[in-house]
Amino acid sequence: MSIQVPEGMRRTKAGAYVWKKQSHVRPETPIPNRTLENQAACRAVGLSFWSDAPKPSSVWAVDDNQKAHLVKLNRNQALAHHEDYCSPGCTLPERKESWK
Repeated sequence: MSIQVPEGMRRTKAGAYVWKKQSHVRPETPIPNRTLENQAACRAVGLSFWSDAPKPSSVWAVDDNQKAHLVKLNRNQALAHHEDYCSPGCTLPERKESWK
């Protein structure tokens, strides 16, 4: 006949019942500040942050219809400039001139 161990407890080698250790839960990792800055900049121009874009200092953002937009950031002056809707063939060199 076996003895039932109460729920949430374990039996030691000495025969005593002790509470089981709780499994180690990893703490949530904080969101990097740069990502938070990118999200805030995109929100400031009415878009949602999607991902970093190739330099110079730009990110991809999407609108409510999931269309891609290019947002240029100036982190020193805390400015975000919404370039415009980007067609699938849109590349940064085409838009570089408007950022000068």
